[in-house]
Amino acid sequence: MEKENTTITEFIAWGEVLLRLSPPGYSRLFQTNMFEAYFGGAEANCAVILSQVGIPCRIVSALPDTVLGDAAKRYLQGFGVITDDIVMKPDTRMGLYFYEQGAGLRASRLIYDRNNSAFTQLQHEDIHWNAIIPSNAWFHTTGITLALSNTICEESIKAASIVNEKKGIVSFDINYRQTLWKSVNDARDAFLRLMPSINILIGNEEHLALFLLPGAEKKHNIHSTIHALFNTYANLSAVVITYREGATASAVTVGAAAATREKEVSMKTVEVPHIVDRIGAGDALAAGFIYSLIQQQSLETAVDNALALCALAHSVHGDNFIVGKADVEAILQNKSSRLLR
Repeated sequence: MEKENTTITEFIAWGEVLLRLSPPGYSRLFQTNMFEAYFGGAEANCAVILSQVGIPCRIVSALPDTVLGDAAKRYLQGFGVITDDIVMKPDTRMGLYFYEQGAGLRASRLIYDRNNSAFTQLQHEDIHWNAIIPSNAWFHTTGITLALSNTICEESIKAASIVNEKKGIVSFDINYRQTLWKSVNDARDAFLRLMPSINILIGNEEHLALFLLPGAEKKHNIHSTIHALFNTYANLSAVVITYREGATASAVTVGAAAATREKEVSMKTVEVPHIVDRIGAGDALAAGFIYSLIQQQSLETAVDNALALCALAHSVHGDNFIVGKADVEAILQNKSSRLLR
């Protein structure tokens, strides 16, 4: 991973910042007349975590020029995330989503309300990537962002190409959300356009095969998927394959396998016996892996850190959480009741 041995100057997150509204505890939507409010968003969640463990982070996004937009900026600034490149757009709205925490055999439920938000109203002239992106930066985005508009998809591809030119790293979490896309084919086309610029790829086995290896989805396994991805995408230097399985909404087993062109780490898992909140757990996994690569740690350590942060994310309410290196070490040193194995 020659490029990953470069000293990273900054982590840049590109995506929408959302306001989440959730009924308290395990209440159903509108069973109560109260909502708990949290700020979040896939890329923002990664930046919040990485900033807390010492990585310089900035977010590129758009927010409404309202008290809600100002509050979201202050929230991110409170975690040390640089918000200078958030476009404040007048006469727009905040993207929302409603989340209902499941319990037992009742599944969790998420409803987006983000059409015509400030971020989806971004135009090509709003973002000046060459001025924003320094040399040797780490740029991170997800499939959620690519889904939001043709302009945003095109800007994502442009930004990733500029990062490549400036000898930086581009990471992409495929994060497929069916309700955000018109069709599977639309999602596949967007992902395939971005892939030539991707260095670090994150996703579950099914989605990686379905979207990036057409025709392979019915005959793949982890090893063959990794091998095929490296053979297909010349710029790719590391792949993380995620795993999630649970018979109920209250407990889950999460896992990750990873590979570079030189080394492969088989699937490791961690049991989460009690889920407080699952939103943001995948982003925490991505952040843990990215942190290890930026710190030039081993691939095995990267997988361990990814799973430790993923497990921690299930233990708190909200999309992101306050974390320190000691919290991760407590899990890695077998101080929790459920251990990596």
